[in-house]
Amino acid sequence: MTAAGVAPVFSAGEAEVDDQRTAYGLAAFSDDDNAYVAVSRRSETRVRLLQLEDRNGRVGYEAEDTLDLPGSFTLPNGKSWTPCADPGDHAQVEGMVVDQEEHVLYAAQEDVGLWRVDLDDEEFGRPELIDRVRSTALRGRMTPGKRSASSTPRATPASAVST
Repeated sequence: MTAAGVAPVFSAGEAEVDDQRTAYGLAAFSDDDNAYVAVSRRSETRVRLLQLEDRNGRVGYEAEDTLDLPGSFTLPNGKSWTPCADPGDHAQVEGMVVDQEEHVLYAAQEDVGLWRVDLDDEEFGRPELIDRVRSTALRGRMTPGKRSASSTPRATPASAVST
């Protein structure tokens, strides 16, 4: 099904493929006449937006944007909290869905919570943590289900960058 010569979505070489540093989760959607997938990377906080292409009857892609969700947080007491304690592993995105009508990606990040990310002109908008996992260090730091300024987490993501 995949066109010849299509590079792996994330892996730079066979060593990373062998180490399973590959695509992990996927959410497919369409916009006008174009088909897209949001793909997460195993053991990383990274999500990539790909536009799918027909390459002589086989599937290829063009990378549109990349989003790195936070891998650590600064708590109100000033201490740092990292969701994944395993060396080399980070809080990966384990499940995603796209609301095509609203142009929004919802991404569930392991041990962190649910992120809302606007999709604007095939780009990721700024991620917003709208709910968090009960057992995290962020517990009690935000009001789930609300999207007002008063409901933003008091724990500050160390980084949430779209490139």
